[in-house]
Amino acid sequence: FRDMNVLNDFLCPLSHELMQDPVVIEDGMSYERVLIEEWFKSHSTSPLTNLPLANKTLTPNITLRNSIQDFIAKNQSIAEEMRRLQALRRRLIEPGTRLSDVPAEYMCAVSWTVMQNPVTAEDGHNYESIFIQDWIASYQSRGEPVVSPTVFLPVEEPGKPPVRAPMGVILKPNPDLRQEIHNFLQQTLHRVGATTPLQQPAQSIAELNHIFTGLDELDGLLQELLQGWEPPRVVTIGTENSGKSTLLERLCMLPLFPHDIRICTRMAIRVSIRRSPIQWPAELEVWDTSSPARPTQIGDRRIIALDVDVRSVMDEIIREQNKVVEGVCCTRELRVTVRSPVLPPMTLLDLPGIVESPVDVAKQTRELVQKYVSDREGLSMFLVVLPATTSPRTSKAISLVHRYGVQDRSIGVITKCDRLEAHEYVLLEEYLANKDTEGAVALEPHGYVATMNKPPCPAGESDHIRLVRQAANELQWFQEKYEPHAVSVDPETVSTKALAAKISREYTAFIVQTWIPRTVRRLFYEMSSCHELINQLGLPASPGNLRGEARDNLVREAKACAMALLDPCCKSMMDDFVRHSLRPLEADLRATIPKCESRSIYECNHRMRIITAQVKTLVREHCSSAVLQSRWDSRIAAVLSGNGMHFRLQRFPKYVRALGEALRPHAPRLSDGILDRKIDEIFMTHVKRKHDLDTLPAMGTLEMDVPGIISSILFLVAELFVFDIDVAATVQCTAHTVFAGPQQEQECSHADRTTLQDRLCQFCNAIRSLLQLVAKNDDLVMCDGSHTSLLPVMYDLIQKVLPWEDATPPGTRVLVKSLGILGTVRASTDTLTLVVHDGPECSARDHAPSDLVVVKKEDVDVATNITTEASIAHVMASVLITSWRAA
Repeated sequence: FRDMNVLNDFLCPLSHELMQDPVVIEDGMSYERVLIEEWFKSHSTSPLTNLPLANKTLTPNITLRNSIQDFIAKNQSIAEEMRRLQALRRRLIEPGTRLSDVPAEYMCAVSWTVMQNPVTAEDGHNYESIFIQDWIASYQSRGEPVVSPTVFLPVEEPGKPPVRAPMGVILKPNPDLRQEIHNFLQQTLHRVGATTPLQQPAQSIAELNHIFTGLDELDGLLQELLQGWEPPRVVTIGTENSGKSTLLERLCMLPLFPHDIRICTRMAIRVSIRRSPIQWPAELEVWDTSSPARPTQIGDRRIIALDVDVRSVMDEIIREQNKVVEGVCCTRELRVTVRSPVLPPMTLLDLPGIVESPVDVAKQTRELVQKYVSDREGLSMFLVVLPATTSPRTSKAISLVHRYGVQDRSIGVITKCDRLEAHEYVLLEEYLANKDTEGAVALEPHGYVATMNKPPCPAGESDHIRLVRQAANELQWFQEKYEPHAVSVDPETVSTKALAAKISREYTAFIVQTWIPRTVRRLFYEMSSCHELINQLGLPASPGNLRGEARDNLVREAKACAMALLDPCCKSMMDDFVRHSLRPLEADLRATIPKCESRSIYECNHRMRIITAQVKTLVREHCSSAVLQSRWDSRIAAVLSGNGMHFRLQRFPKYVRALGEALRPHAPRLSDGILDRKIDEIFMTHVKRKHDLDTLPAMGTLEMDVPGIISSILFLVAELFVFDIDVAATVQCTAHTVFAGPQQEQECSHADRTTLQDRLCQFCNAIRSLLQLVAKNDDLVMCDGSHTSLLPVMYDLIQKVLPWEDATPPGTRVLVKSLGILGTVRASTDTLTLVVHDGPECSARDHAPSDLVVVKKEDVDVATNITTEASIAHVMASVLITSWRAA
């Protein structure tokens, strides 16, 4: 686009296309938001400099966005030309598209795309600038010498994977090639248009049902909401050298799986295909799966270009574990991630082939099959691969599938049909008939598909051209070799094209009927947990700006909560005083006051004054205003903190402080103005003095009525205890000041509540989107060619997800309890009527679809019949959204 008078600042450095939502990152450059977010999923560096970034903050570049929008408004013709070129570029990277008209030097060997900003590397080849820089950086980050993506050293020993040649890191821009590519695209665009394919593409998984696109749009959301989420996957099971890797390579039209006859798959290879706005180079990671519940990544990611990279890493791991490149590895998994705008989101698993010897390896291969069959049970489909020269009756793979009970989710794939002689084609027909015979075993309900993916042998041909030619050769072989000798040929059972179509139908049905209900149910439970967390924050919510009835309700609830806590506390203050003051005082008095003492008369009087003073001190220590004030403050603080009531008083610290300050002056106290005099009188009353003047010195005896003294003092202190407070008036005044005043307090949990409500909204949107996917795929075509409506599936899905109180047959009235919403549902296979009782009308009016009526109990006779699949999808979402708004 640089030749269209478009300012360079308007183009994203990653895609070289006009930005729609530019954001600035720490390196000071602007990028398209979705692309830099995709980059940050696996990088912590700048895309332009490859230098580490301190953070991944994205700042919207509003000024640049406005400038781009102004440019588009003033240059509609240029904008349209750019859109057409973008569409053409996407057509050129569709798997299986014949690229014979596209010169090989225009294609980047790292990303498999037509270059937009080519640079020349030191190996003499041209690459897309951003991707070759990433390739170099991935080697440098691991401390390994940089090697060429395309140049290999001579192979010294047959059977060993080729070794890449060393390469320097200097890159030179190639403006001449960039202009040449641009001219080629312009000519191609004017010749065939942006939407017409250059030539008919070979059918692959890219032709799968459009439901995959819808699922991919939820990928990021589900990854965030449901930890560990991954799309449904396809797993291959077969014997060694049965053609599993070749089949997967042909299905996805990507040269990633080892398929040399001398090199078999020695460990599980997981290829995760995810959709992305642009094509990215494939990435390879090694994971330790010895603990299936907690797999861990080993080492750094690698940028890869071809299957030789997968093969090389696999051999390294096998050699490290087994000392030689033999056997299999059960505790490691190679994970390849492919991000593309034209491939469907799915996961492909290539398992090591089943062998019979040696015994230990045979056991390992079977254990691996069992491990991946049982892992994520019910969320996988299986391709059971067997060579055409092997009878299904004797196939170890077919036997294991039946043993583990997954035949209902399995498709049999007969490979290497070119190895059959003409007189053996009758056996192939027998296998494809999917019946139990002497040599065949039925695989119900999906049966078998025959394939022939013998690689062509032209020298110097790229892998992508090879795969396209391979697909064409397969169709030609079945037409010229097999069909003339076959009694009857069902086009639905021959060729990888037919297999891709079968996978499309069965996978779509699997997603709609099995995977989506399970995912929605899990989302529903996550949503219920979210509701519980919101309720635990306290109700009603207070964002700090409530008015009218909502504010009055908040004041009322705040008063009720405070009164419920403080009223029992105040009423029990005398009991608290007895427990914490009088009882300890009684014990100390018993230890202080003696029953009888004999001393000189002078000492008796002095001793009497000391005992009286000690008693007065004890009374003040236990019952002074300072002590009672401190105890009152602590008691109020304890009462107002950590309560389990639904209001959650502690989310309003200002209100709690205001209550404490308002209550503090009303602490209990002793009216001690007469305390000393009264204690003196008690001792005068309860102490008997005796004297003996006949002795020298004159002696005296103090006989004290200890129980009487203690009882009188305790009664005196209790009589002087003062606690007088109007709790209701204090609480009401405080609540009005804090919540009804000009500066209403906002709950301190407001941010947490907002986050949870946003998360709850995401759950609702995810459920709605998943159900709408079901609605969009009505009139599903099954594997036998029959058509089926998904309306019963929708009804069954709602039954599975919502907790039905009465599981009566369709056509009867049942009650639904969903997150606090009580509703009446009348359902059948073609009609569903919903009425929600006690649901707020505003929620229904704001968030329910127009064909759904949500009414209050007094209007229960008003209801609307819902007869379309989309409406039923809305029913589910509306019930959930209504309940959220109600909470």
